[in-house]
Amino acid sequence: MNALLCIGCNAYDHLRVLEGAEKDAKEVFDLLSNQNGFYDQEVSCVLLSPATNTIIDALNKVFPAGKEIDVFTFFFAGHAGVKASSFYLCARESESERLSTTAFPITSLFSIINEFRPGQVNIVVDACEAGGSSFDLAQLLKPEVIGHSDASSITFLGACSSDQFASETPDGGILTRQLIKCMTGEREIQTKSPFLDLIEMGAAVCQDVLANHPKQKPISWGLSLFGNGRFAQNPHFDSGAAERIFPTGSILPQSEMGKRIRLNSAALWNEYRTIKEDPNPRRLLDLLDSVFRGANGDVQAIIASVQGLARTLSARARESSELLAPSQCLATCAVSLLPNIESEIVRSYTLAALREIMVLDMEVWSELLASVKSENHTLLNNIGVMADLYYLPMRITRILGWIGLSIVAESLFPELDDGNDSLRFSLASALVNRYGDSLVAVSDEQASSLYVFLKACLFKNQTELAEHVIIRYFASFADKKGNVNRAGTDGVQAYRYILSLGPEQFRPQDWRPANPSHLLPVLLLFGQKLGLGAVWDLRAIDRVFGAFFIPANYRDFGRKVIDRGINYTQQIGFGVWSLSDFNKEFERAIKESFTSDTLGFSKEGATLCTIASLLFPDRLPLLLERTLAGC
Repeated sequence: MNALLCIGCNAYDHLRVLEGAEKDAKEVFDLLSNQNGFYDQEVSCVLLSPATNTIIDALNKVFPAGKEIDVFTFFFAGHAGVKASSFYLCARESESERLSTTAFPITSLFSIINEFRPGQVNIVVDACEAGGSSFDLAQLLKPEVIGHSDASSITFLGACSSDQFASETPDGGILTRQLIKCMTGEREIQTKSPFLDLIEMGAAVCQDVLANHPKQKPISWGLSLFGNGRFAQNPHFDSGAAERIFPTGSILPQSEMGKRIRLNSAALWNEYRTIKEDPNPRRLLDLLDSVFRGANGDVQAIIASVQGLARTLSARARESSELLAPSQCLATCAVSLLPNIESEIVRSYTLAALREIMVLDMEVWSELLASVKSENHTLLNNIGVMADLYYLPMRITRILGWIGLSIVAESLFPELDDGNDSLRFSLASALVNRYGDSLVAVSDEQASSLYVFLKACLFKNQTELAEHVIIRYFASFADKKGNVNRAGTDGVQAYRYILSLGPEQFRPQDWRPANPSHLLPVLLLFGQKLGLGAVWDLRAIDRVFGAFFIPANYRDFGRKVIDRGINYTQQIGFGVWSLSDFNKEFERAIKESFTSDTLGFSKEGATLCTIASLLFPDRLPLLLERTLAGC
């Protein structure tokens, strides 16, 4: 038989009235007494602002004659204090100057434990000077008690040291609030045991309370501890899991989202093992989509899952040789929330994720800037040097795009401004100066990164840098007569592309470039914005097709296939003879394709779409043409 006694005292005849003690006692009692019959309802009870005699009567009920108690849990929230080196719990009639005759001494509780010797005892005191309980330990440390074979295993958790006050809010005591987080699963303790031990809970609670309330230092101690303690059922324990369920923080295994996590747990663990060597945003987003697809619109559960998954996977991604892997892992998890971007909590999480992404990326930019200045071959591949004919231009463009992301995010959310734009542009300038000959067009995958970077340059009036960059890309594109690789191709296709640029006898006979090209509209768009129409001759790319896609629903912008939208295609020399011709067609397409829904899309959503275009560079975040109008 297991017994539970919870006491909460708000009302006092002679002491200051409290606000949350009764609430604490009721919540703890409800949580513990509703755990599948673990605590016996016949002997368990909750007392609200009782007199001392009522506490004694309740203890008599808790230990019925002729029955043994296996687990006894005692919870108290209210006033308490130390007097003459003894600790007292204050009942309704207690007086601070007469504690020995008007309050309930902790030694009385210890004496009851010594007499009835329950197998295990859990004591929680959320009250001032709770550490004073240790002054009365002599009652429990008698050789004939502690040395006996059936001595009780006792664990104590107190709100503060013997010379401190226990903080309280209208919601309840600080200690109890943290304890309840462990009991409900909001704070994960462990997943291996079906029960939570007050010792392990106490360690977590003490850490959390002290971190947030440095003037309140909780105390936890134990005597004659043996076996695994039992205080409450473990909401994170899943007996049916063949492999330990993937950790997601506050998601409970038996909740609907917990079941979704468990169903995909093997795949999540595989992603965790793989992300170190092969970080792949598309693979991760597809997995997240399969996890959340059955969430039935439970945005709160989705957010909690994303937070847990992002934290765990990004920590693992730090072990990758890919410097941007941790921030791109966070970015991918954030993009998974695009379908729910109307939710206020999703928009709030998006801002928090952006801050973290920008911090992680700044670490990379600082390190990379120092390397570029001191090392000529920083961005080169140490193994496959020939492959850098293709991959070095891709690598540089990608870095420029992610530099641009932070600036775009700051332009949409001034509160994100971290004052590091000068460093970002210093890195961009260093890359352009050091690797100028590698600012060449090789693939449509460069389109989104180039678009975001140039958008950032125009917003910050970095027109000289923007001109220098786009002139090189356009010159390369024109020199190749529009021969660039398609987006999403593998290394074999990259090799075939390099051959297609060489002598005719080595060119693959079946080679087909990206046609139409998604890079061409970006070059023409920003060439017009930068006033280069008078100096660019489009005859070199006569008959080359360009295309851009405007989706009907930007909430699907992260998905592999965006079902609805319009593809706009132009051919140089057929209605498009100049940059201004293209710009007129582009503006017409924007006006007719942007619905009221698109124009009203949130800034958080626009930022996630920008991130998605960098992660999956076969799409352009053209909604920035209205969100960042004029750039």
